[in-house]
Amino acid sequence: CAAKRYAADKAGDLTEWMSAAGPDSGHKVAVIGGGPAGLTAAFYLRKKGHQVTVFEARQKLGGMLRYGIPEYRLPKQVLDWEIDSILDLGVDFHTNVKFGHDFDLSSLVASGFDAIFLGIGAWKDASLRVEGENLKGCYTGIDFLSRLAGGEKMPIGETAAIIGGGNTAIDCTRNLIRLGAKKVYIVYRRTRGEMPANEVEIDAAEHEGVEFLFLAAPVKIIGNEDGHCTHLEYLKMELGEPDASGRRRPVPIEGSETLLETDMVITAIGQSPDVSFTERTQKRLADLKTTRWNTIEVNPDTLQSNIPYLFAAGDAATGPSLVVSAIGGGRRAARSIHQFIT
Repeated sequence: CAAKRYAADKAGDLTEWMSAAGPDSGHKVAVIGGGPAGLTAAFYLRKKGHQVTVFEARQKLGGMLRYGIPEYRLPKQVLDWEIDSILDLGVDFHTNVKFGHDFDLSSLVASGFDAIFLGIGAWKDASLRVEGENLKGCYTGIDFLSRLAGGEKMPIGETAAIIGGGNTAIDCTRNLIRLGAKKVYIVYRRTRGEMPANEVEIDAAEHEGVEFLFLAAPVKIIGNEDGHCTHLEYLKMELGEPDASGRRRPVPIEGSETLLETDMVITAIGQSPDVSFTERTQKRLADLKTTRWNTIEVNPDTLQSNIPYLFAAGDAATGPSLVVSAIGGGRRAARSIHQFIT
């Protein structure tokens, strides 16, 4: 990460390298999703001379870079400069348009697009599936971060409990501290050694005052008569034998129910792509193969789906992963799309 930061900071003016689109190929490609995978695919396809149009469901381009990663980790000014450099190649875009609602596969094909790239990300938060998670003051991680990034004024409680051990959970805690929360807890069912978040992020959160409740599994959220959460009930755990992931499986300690006083609970235990558009659409897209993790099934070498002119990369194909993986996927998909349409 430090090496990438240094390279980006020292890159200087990239406009000469960025500004040259290839000669017009006569081909059109639709890119669904304006996040890192979609923008990267659009960039490399435009460099090959193809006409590219990006369709984005949110108000602005950037995807998880804009709506998931906090300002202190990725300044929006830097992001806007990079996105503008891509658009300046002659990439068209439409925002506030959602695939499966405002347009669909048949309308894109009818508009003359030769290939379609799906980079819809993984915006569907996993549910905690416990009593009380719909009380006031309860949120899910990506939804909370994206609403903050969109400028929404969120009511911040004095005490907050964030459930999960990944980077999204850490991002929520560090945002809350900056927004004035007095006490912020990370509630995680394993130990610090099993946390999937980057070690540097865990250290930074601890340095900023986040408290860690390890070996704690939430079982209920309790509210007051106004329907606002007041406590998180959790079971203390102990580590048992390793599970399929190689990490020791947490086992509940009977009778160890504990109450944590909190007026905010944010669940950040994972996310997946929203592929519900395959269920309410015309026959062709209903044939699109997806996995049991709700990702789009693609050929690992070409990133081509079972619908020949439809390609996918980024979190939509891999599940939640690193930004650099989405960028790499977008570039590989652009190469495959170029080969397919030419």
